[in-house]
Order: sequence, then C-alpha cells, then structure tokens
Amino acid sequence: PVERAGGYTREYPCLRAIQEAFDMLLFVKEKSLINVKQELTQENEPMES
Repeated sequence: PVERAGGYTREYPCLRAIQEAFDMLLFVKEKSLINVKQELTQENEPMES
C-alpha cells in the first residue's frame, strides 16, 4: 500500500510525531549525560593532583 511506504500509515501521523519526539528526548538526554560526565572528570582532575 502507498500509505505504508514510509513505514507509517496516514491514520497515525501522531505516532510518528511522538516517536520523533522520543528520539529527540533520548538524543538530548544522552548528549547532556555526556556533557555532565565530561564536566565531572574535568572537575575531579585538579582535585586528585
């Protein structure tokens, strides 16, 4: 069917938007976690030496 060409049916455009929103949240969450880890390591280095 043409409707399922992109993997989504026309009946559920909201599901695609929700999935994209979750992907963005996960991406931002992982990115922020990496930034926090980098900040923690940078703060711990001068304290150890």
